[in-house]
Amino acid sequence: MKILITGTRSGIGKATEQYLAKQGHDIRGITGHKALDVSDRQAVGTYCRNLRATNWLPDAVILNAGIFPDDVGSGFSRANFDKTFAINVGGAINFIEELLPDMLTRGSGHFIGIASTAAFRPNALAISYPASKAALGLAMRGFDLHYRDRGVAFSTVYLGPIATEMYEGKKSTFVPNPEGVAIMLCKLLASKKTVVYYPFFPTMLSRVLTHFSDNTYLAIRKYLLK
Repeated sequence: MKILITGTRSGIGKATEQYLAKQGHDIRGITGHKALDVSDRQAVGTYCRNLRATNWLPDAVILNAGIFPDDVGSGFSRANFDKTFAINVGGAINFIEELLPDMLTRGSGHFIGIASTAAFRPNALAISYPASKAALGLAMRGFDLHYRDRGVAFSTVYLGPIATEMYEGKKSTFVPNPEGVAIMLCKLLASKKTVVYYPFFPTMLSRVLTHFSDNTYLAIRKYLLK
């Protein structure tokens, strides 16, 4: 299978690229701003045209690129807020805009958006990150409603805590490493489920806690991360 993955410099993207390559898939990884700025619509267009020129059209695209900047710690930063949406949401939409028509013509394709349970709640550390993941999740599910019956599936993965450099909590058996995410994504490429929550227990807890107030949730989260 030909698979394009964004955000492969480290963490989940890098682990997924390595794992899927070992499974025999033909992988193209995009490492970040220096290789390709996914928020640059024209640059993404040029990149995709180059793929077509080499007769390489992905069977699946894993939209993993994302950032989690501090946009509120020392005062609200509109620049960081806009940058987060440009990469976390706009970067995904840029690839969908470019590659969806090709997949529709072919009659098959699969986009996987890496969202987060942060989408369910405001975050004490940032405003833009949870908002961007909420937007990405709803956009992916909306695309799926419109295009799955035409052969192109859209999957949304709501990730709970994963032991990457973004994770600020302590290690535990409930916090898998990026390789665990890679294995899950490999299975998702086959099943093409619309929505996946991973890992099970932390994401289930996040969904249950949506019934609590934001302040109560943040207090519980702070306690669990001690």
